[in-house]
Amino acid sequence: MSRFGRDSKPKTRKVTQPVRSPTGTVLKAIDADMESMIGDFDVLPTMPTVLANIQSALQSGRSDAQHVAKLVGSDVALTAQILRVVNSAYYGLSRPILDLRYAVAYLGFSEVYRIVLTVAVVQGLEVDDQEAVERFWHHSFYTAIVAKYVAGLYDRLVDPGELWPAALLHDVGQLVYMKLYPKHYQAIEAHKKEFSCTLAEAETSLSLPSHTVLGAMLCKKWHLPDTLADVCEHHSLKVPERVEGSETMIAFRRLVGASSILTELAEGHLSPEAREQQGRQVRKLLKITSEDFIRLMASVYDMRSDADAFTAAVL
Repeated sequence: MSRFGRDSKPKTRKVTQPVRSPTGTVLKAIDADMESMIGDFDVLPTMPTVLANIQSALQSGRSDAQHVAKLVGSDVALTAQILRVVNSAYYGLSRPILDLRYAVAYLGFSEVYRIVLTVAVVQGLEVDDQEAVERFWHHSFYTAIVAKYVAGLYDRLVDPGELWPAALLHDVGQLVYMKLYPKHYQAIEAHKKEFSCTLAEAETSLSLPSHTVLGAMLCKKWHLPDTLADVCEHHSLKVPERVEGSETMIAFRRLVGASSILTELAEGHLSPEAREQQGRQVRKLLKITSEDFIRLMASVYDMRSDADAFTAAVL
């Protein structure tokens, strides 16, 4: 595997000229040297305090609704966001919940962590491109829903509570790109659109570092779980076992990688050639037949409305 976390060559053209922004401006090359990128990471904020506290509380297993509500309540903006989410059409409550403690009790700790993780990452990185952020979270939440479903079908030994945040943040490196290298990210998106290719193929074609590496570096900077950092870095591997890792890590790579592809297929922006290639990859990762794949895609299409609703509620 290459130093950028990829193990296959893209199908799109290889760019040998300097990378240009969509407006034609020549962009400064990003030094692929890890130490140089770590220097760029110095400008990123540390993990939001409330996220760190809630993560510790949930991992301890000794939290109750009142304690979690107190932790969340220390962040006024986050409190307002959680109340907005719980009272959104996504949950369809018959009467509004105005007390944070009731919101935590109703949602459950895992759901609260899911919302806090989403909101805290957005607020912590302070990315300006709202449209790109919305696209990112829609794909991320869609992938998480699909990963939970796929795990139930093909790997019931996986803990859904651990899989969810890994699937939700598998592409968080995209947010790092938007924050540190916004013009380069726009060039990647423009290349994707022009060639109807995947993000990884666009990055490789433009000779730019992979978002997977940036995501893993952010996870380490924020001291997020090792399984999460591993999924960020390795979910796009064609062969999940190619890089050494625990049994759980390899299972997560396979499930999240397949689910991310499934949602990308459902989103419909890939070329026919890319769709066929990615479909084969899903069948290979999950070890399923073509008939199983067709049935699975039908279920994935049905889940899109849930991703639409949750994204609208959170953002």
